[in-house]
Amino acid sequence: MGSLLQEQPTSLPAATQARSLIAELDPDVRDAVVDVDRTLILLSLQLSPWDRLRSASRMMQTLARIRDAAASQRG
Repeated sequence: MGSLLQEQPTSLPAATQARSLIAELDPDVRDAVVDVDRTLILLSLQLSPWDRLRSASRMMQTLARIRDAAASQRG
């Protein structure tokens, strides 16, 4: 697996700074950064802040239902 530092060359100062911070991270964290699905981040950023909040709220409701269903099955 290649490193993030080699994957996407760019000249943006923020990206360069982020890459140097990532290079200093623990190797496990560095490897996890490579596995991030950037398309999901880009899709989220295309939404309005209101839509992102609504999506996060729906996700929390879904997770709460799953948690409650698992708890009711246990006992």
